[in-house]
Amino acid sequence: MKPTFIALFGFTFGVQGVDYIREVKPILRDHCLRCHGPLKAKAKLRLDTLTFALKGGKDGPALVAGNVGKSLLVQKITAEKEEERMPNEGKPLSEKQIEILKNWIATGAKGVADEKAYDPGEHWAFQALKRPAAPKADGEWESNPIDGFVARKHSTAKVKPRPVAPRHVLLRRVYLDLIGLPPTREELQAFLSDKSPTAYSKVVDRLLASPHYGERWGRHWMDVWRYSDWYGFQGTARFSQKNMWHFRDWIVESLNADKGYGQMITEMLAADELLPFDAANLRATGFLARNRNTDSREQWIRDTVEHTSKSLLGLTMGCAQCHDHPYDPVWHEEYYRFRNIFEPVGVNIDNAQGWPKGSKTRGVPRIFDQKAGAKTKFYINGNDKTPDANRTITPDVPQIFSAWMPPESVNLPPLGRIPLLRKPVRDQTLKNLQNNIKRAQQATAAAERWRELAVKGEAPDPKGGVALEDDFKKASAKWQMGPGEWSFEGERLTQFDIQGSAGKWLKTVRNLPENFSLAARFKIISGEKELAAGFTFETVEGAGGGEGIYLSASEETPGLRFILEIGGERHPRADLRRALPIKIGVEHELRFDVRGKLVNVYVNGVLQQTYNGHDIAGRQLRLWSLNAKVEFTYLRVVALPSVMPMAPMDSVKNYLPIATLAKPATAQQTAFADAILGQAKLNVELE
Repeated sequence: MKPTFIALFGFTFGVQGVDYIREVKPILRDHCLRCHGPLKAKAKLRLDTLTFALKGGKDGPALVAGNVGKSLLVQKITAEKEEERMPNEGKPLSEKQIEILKNWIATGAKGVADEKAYDPGEHWAFQALKRPAAPKADGEWESNPIDGFVARKHSTAKVKPRPVAPRHVLLRRVYLDLIGLPPTREELQAFLSDKSPTAYSKVVDRLLASPHYGERWGRHWMDVWRYSDWYGFQGTARFSQKNMWHFRDWIVESLNADKGYGQMITEMLAADELLPFDAANLRATGFLARNRNTDSREQWIRDTVEHTSKSLLGLTMGCAQCHDHPYDPVWHEEYYRFRNIFEPVGVNIDNAQGWPKGSKTRGVPRIFDQKAGAKTKFYINGNDKTPDANRTITPDVPQIFSAWMPPESVNLPPLGRIPLLRKPVRDQTLKNLQNNIKRAQQATAAAERWRELAVKGEAPDPKGGVALEDDFKKASAKWQMGPGEWSFEGERLTQFDIQGSAGKWLKTVRNLPENFSLAARFKIISGEKELAAGFTFETVEGAGGGEGIYLSASEETPGLRFILEIGGERHPRADLRRALPIKIGVEHELRFDVRGKLVNVYVNGVLQQTYNGHDIAGRQLRLWSLNAKVEFTYLRVVALPSVMPMAPMDSVKNYLPIATLAKPATAQQTAFADAILGQAKLNVELE
């Protein structure tokens, strides 16, 4: 275009003509319509058409054609103060973009005739799906309506289609597509032998009826709906929930039952209200139970919003928790209205539901309204530390989808709201409580026996059946040799190699009993740095993982020490460490009693630590040294008798904070036993 000369503030300028459609509208669309469009017209101003811009809002017209200086739009995008400058979210307009808008206004702010207002609802992503009429096709392309669309594209693009695939190739394709498995030789031969015109359709029908169909396509929907097993720490489900495989099975079975997509979505979000007594379909709410996060309920609900919107709405709403979405028509407040739908959700495992039969872990993870009527706070800039106390949030969906119907209360019968009222759940709960009482009574009896020994000045002595015993006077087939310089000379087992940071070890050939007591005598002769010797229980194959208990004679931190080995790396457990005067050249006895996860550790007959181990029971044992010459003279493992008294977890930390190698005074041991007994009796009363 030729330049146009205009007068501005008494001066004459030459400016280039600007194309409104190609240059101006993209700037307004990308930077202005979030706040000044059809869904959110702040200050009653819309900028999605030139007519709206000239009409303006409560502050007057947004622009004055031919007058850049009096145009409010220019004043706002060039304001010096950041809090006044537009857009107020995101980056300011570039100098080039500002120049385009100025030139456009200066040359008369010309638009186009019959300009249509912007409607984000017309974006293809928000259009309701409609079944199109299938185009007609000729010959081999008329057997299936879908082929008609393919044939039409062939014709439009002037592409010659490939010939029909050989029958054996076609069969393999349909097998892999529908069930994810290739046909067997017998299935291939049967298909090739069937010359009827319905041979292929019969195969398709058979594959659709196969249970493998749900398994094949269930994998796809599991990805969309974020199925995975739980993970946690020390058996605690910190993220997600246990028994999530129920949700997996529900997906597979629903597909095989040809359940409609709409029905599946409804059950995933609300089976707890629609089908409160149907354990088979309560499994569907594993979709929401999957997001459970015990570390942070805030993160739990955020994940629920984000992954529900992604998988069911096709939107990434995470941006809108801090500000209006930069692209999708979802506003900051709409995010919290949508979140309010999920605010009451809690997660539980319904036990004793009888699903599936024969399963050892029948509990179904499901949602329920844990906090009925829970309110959602509006977080300024998405910061949960700065809620807006003056704003009330009510449940809603983004307006781009449809008009919202306010929720109504669902009056479930008591049996639907209170699982304990159901006989199977009630019976299971009673059984669990009875087991708790039995365990508490057993703990009380053990504590009483412990006190009897303490009064006599004695320590418990496990006298069970011997599982492993060795005086190390000669080499034995009970052990598998590992790295290091091991010798059985002098009627003792000696490790001479003190070089390097890697441990020197030998390992039991057989696993230890589930419940056992291990006692070993050894002394550290010489070495450097760590000067350590002890034992590790292997929790994985090889020497790459396990849980270790050992003595250290290092000058800096001598004493009883504990480690976790993960991938061959040692991670100290400083919370369990006990400082003790472990001397070089002095023989010590290290003993640990293990019942289930409970571990009692003694050094020279004195109880030094009580804690819950990770996975010690029934494992292979590694005997080792680190940076030290060590002599082992005796080791014995016995099955731990059921009557053997054991101190509860953390009892040493709570009642015997001072570590000593000397035998504690009878009065101190009796007080210790009294404390354990008192806690055990209290537990019985509480149960």
